[in-house]
Amino acid sequence: MRKLFFLILLFYSSFLKAQEYATSNIPDSLLINADAVIRKETREFTLKSPSKAIEKYDLIVTILNKNAEEYNNLGLSYDKLSRIEELSASLINKEGTVIKEFKTSDFTDRSLISSFSIYEDSRAKVLQINYPTYPYTIKFSYKINHNSLLSYPSWYPQSDFRLSVQKSTYELSHPSEMKVRFKLNKLPIPAVQGDDKTKSIKFSIHNLKAYAIEPLSAGLNKITPWALFGPTNFEYDGSSGDLSDWNAYGKWLYNLSAGLDVLPNDIKIKVHELTDNLTNEKDKIRVLYKYLQAKSRYVSVQLGIGGLKPFEATKVAQNNYGDCKALSNYMLALLKEANIKSYLTVVGANPKGGLRTDFASANQANHMILCVPLQKDTVWLECTSQRSPFNYLGSFTEGRNVLLISPSGGQIVKTPALKPSDSQQLRKINVFIDSLGNARIKLYTQYTGEQFEDIQHQLYNEIKEQKDYIYSTLQTPNVRIEKINYSLAEKDMPKIEENLDLTLDNIFVNGGNNKFVTLNLFNKKSYVPEIVPDRKTDFRISMNYHDYDEVIYELPKNYKVEFIPKETQIKTDFGIYTSSTTMSDNKIIYKREQKMFKSTYPAEKFNDLVAFYKTIYKADKQKAVLVKQ
Repeated sequence: MRKLFFLILLFYSSFLKAQEYATSNIPDSLLINADAVIRKETREFTLKSPSKAIEKYDLIVTILNKNAEEYNNLGLSYDKLSRIEELSASLINKEGTVIKEFKTSDFTDRSLISSFSIYEDSRAKVLQINYPTYPYTIKFSYKINHNSLLSYPSWYPQSDFRLSVQKSTYELSHPSEMKVRFKLNKLPIPAVQGDDKTKSIKFSIHNLKAYAIEPLSAGLNKITPWALFGPTNFEYDGSSGDLSDWNAYGKWLYNLSAGLDVLPNDIKIKVHELTDNLTNEKDKIRVLYKYLQAKSRYVSVQLGIGGLKPFEATKVAQNNYGDCKALSNYMLALLKEANIKSYLTVVGANPKGGLRTDFASANQANHMILCVPLQKDTVWLECTSQRSPFNYLGSFTEGRNVLLISPSGGQIVKTPALKPSDSQQLRKINVFIDSLGNARIKLYTQYTGEQFEDIQHQLYNEIKEQKDYIYSTLQTPNVRIEKINYSLAEKDMPKIEENLDLTLDNIFVNGGNNKFVTLNLFNKKSYVPEIVPDRKTDFRISMNYHDYDEVIYELPKNYKVEFIPKETQIKTDFGIYTSSTTMSDNKIIYKREQKMFKSTYPAEKFNDLVAFYKTIYKADKQKAVLVKQ
């Protein structure tokens, strides 16, 4: 009887456990706007010393539809400084029943060495779980030992739009003598638990409702809870350091690179051959930068502390390759031989970019550039690209906080931002229309700044690739490319000039006895976001730019102009737009100008942006009316 009771109790407990993750148990409020629901997430990060920690992680997530399939791609990275102790996963159907369990051996072990890397020991255990019937749930668990520590895991419980969270917890434990730093958003300061030997802090959130995707969103970071963690003193791959602030971290980075800027004698001789006859420091920097680009190429190095410490300059000179740290250090050494001081600078090279001034942590930076202060100017050098123009950082490192490294430590400075006048598309188009309505078109465009970056690949594309790209951007059917020419001009701001010869059959649109001509031929506003009632997130215009178009239509003599649209002018916080149409002899002259201002704007202004875009969209579609005489 006792045995029977025990079996019944065991069965009932298993039934309740299965029911726990049935999809029907998700509160209705968490299904609104959701593609996935985190049912339970737990991370325990236990520090044993400045160099050692044990990390345990459990995730149970319900995938509601195909839009959340990213959550069935499981992966855990590791290297020589970490060791996976436990790894498992489970597939659970909508009733909460486990369909299949996966062990460590079911995960594929994969190298993370990239195609441009030669020194890298990063690997990953990966598993993709596919199930044909929605909804379903995945459980993912691991335990990993860290044997070197430069950064601690962050906590972003609600990391994306259309993601609800039932429960997420993060607990960090550490020896009492260690000091752990943290930065919180939308979270109360936690109570510190523990005794004389061990301290711990714990964060927990429940029932976070999903946010609908909002166009042009600046992200969820401002409105969702999250926590950043970091060490004060650390030990990484045999090297000890202080990360209490950016200055201390900069000192450690400087010491890593100290003494690595010695050049071989033959390279020293080459430096003097290139620079001794030049009197202007900027010219010396330019010629040495071109030498670097001609004589080296980029490869990635992610091997323990090698991911942070540059190769010696002698090794780069011998091998003609290096990663961002090695090539920046090599350029520093070239300049040093020419008696020009420069500074290695670490940067977060990503769309959001920028180091936080209020919280130092190593994982905010992933790239290195070079800063060369001059008496009246500062030169910034991207040392990994053989094609980057001189003193041009580009969109992935411009206008953000970076860490300049010097003997006195790290200093937060800001890279120069590209202004609208730096990122221009200036275009002049001559359209010659014959008596049948067919057109020959001469198109000339200058691209600078970020718009230069968008077109730069055309300098190196084959003719077919060039044509395919042009057709995709012209927005005009029935146009044919007859001739293409691109040229590069490097001055203070790099510039590409584009010359196209085009033909277009029947440029007119018929309307009874009238003929209509769309005035804005190749640069129409094509996207207007929808108004978002009760918008939650701020929005971002991601690029400063300036477009100017002048289109001159030379009409056949047997046509006269019946109507041209009035001028449109609008000025807003987000940008400026004007368009105008005039007549001169038998020509229609259309001019369009648009400037946009890169920034993050408050959510309540979004509908004003939509109204601005609608005005542009309408103005860009305006037509002139012709009549045949």
